[in-house]
Amino acid sequence: MKILVLGGGVIGVTTAYYLARDGHEVTLVDRQPEVASETSCANAGLLAQGHAFAWASPKAPGIMLKSLFNDDQALRLKLSADPRLWSWVWLFLMQCTSQRARVNTIRKLGLCVHSLEALREVVADTRVEYDGLNAGNLYFYRSEESFEKGVEHTGILREHGLEMQVLERDRVAEVEPALAPHKDRIAGAVYTPGDASGDACMFSRALAAFCDEHLSVTCKFDTAIQGIDAAGDRVEAVITDAGRLRALVAGGVEVVHVHRSAEHTSAFLAFRRGRTAPLVRTWHRAGPPHGLAHWLLRRADAVVTPSAPVHAALRA
Repeated sequence: MKILVLGGGVIGVTTAYYLARDGHEVTLVDRQPEVASETSCANAGLLAQGHAFAWASPKAPGIMLKSLFNDDQALRLKLSADPRLWSWVWLFLMQCTSQRARVNTIRKLGLCVHSLEALREVVADTRVEYDGLNAGNLYFYRSEESFEKGVEHTGILREHGLEMQVLERDRVAEVEPALAPHKDRIAGAVYTPGDASGDACMFSRALAAFCDEHLSVTCKFDTAIQGIDAAGDRVEAVITDAGRLRALVAGGVEVVHVHRSAEHTSAFLAFRRGRTAPLVRTWHRAGPPHGLAHWLLRRADAVVTPSAPVHAALRA
């Protein structure tokens, strides 16, 4: 099958890799001159299973309210008259109970663990270089009060199988010698040895080069998406400044994958047509969307929009 991937960030590239590896002919489209030129170019690159907490939590509404007056909050809300914003806010707030936060965190942890495993499989299969470090992540605290709260907070992850070590300050200095001169200012830490880090831009470009050399992936750069031509619930073509692009119709199914960098375009175009596009997000907390190719080929009523490393397609 011929498949279009719109957006060449870390998830767009890895989606193209999985699809092509499964035998499909893939065309990746991006408005930039090369892959990973926007968000993925400056991605933090932390592969943090130990930070798999759901953003929607009982504390989130207060943080969002504070963000209206302080720009140093972890979550920020910018007021707008757009009804889509308030629809999203309502749905977000419905997930901010203790029960929903616990359920969502457990689910997210499973996705994160699987995601990191899949990333390491891709690296093993392709031998791409991305400055990967696999020494784990250290979450340290400056006060005894914050340390105790941090240990309690991470309990849900440890209860569900994630290896996390609670370290006193002397042990923190052993794990990270650079902190030794400052250990008296550290109350303790939580160490996640399975966490990792790497360069998302380097990974994306190396994997794109692998796809170009070894797989059936064609990249169309400097190509801006101007519209999506749809008939009912089917995508007929993607309209670009270089012409119309079509995915192969196979049994009445057309597959188009839209990466985060193109997400705002697809949502805007659907809104212009007076309807809401059925969106499916692939959260990529720690790696590429493993198994997404098979899922895509079973769906004809959704636009896939990866949104900030895990690998399952979740109905929005």
